[in-house]
Amino acid sequence: VNAELPAGGVGVIVRDEQAFTKKYPGVAIAGVYRGKLSNRGETLTLKDPAGELVISVSYDDGNGWPLNPDGRGGSLELAGTNKEPNDPRSWQSSLHPDGSPGK
Repeated sequence: VNAELPAGGVGVIVRDEQAFTKKYPGVAIAGVYRGKLSNRGETLTLKDPAGELVISVSYDDGNGWPLNPDGRGGSLELAGTNKEPNDPRSWQSSLHPDGSPGK
């Protein structure tokens, strides 16, 4: 997905724009992707406009990663801006049962 994200901004990328907008009215969508994210884990990469790596994370559905976001409705959220993104202890399940997209 090619989407612009301002410095310090938050971007929500969704698979089903209509369903997302119905469940989370008013939350801005930065882009729509095709396919789906693997429940077994995969690597997500964010690059700047010049194609330089900003952040890359390889998430998993085990090995210390929070379990609630794995198909149970919660969002997987980085617990702070100075955290190591590939360390599962740097992530937490959303405090809101249905996730907290855009926050």
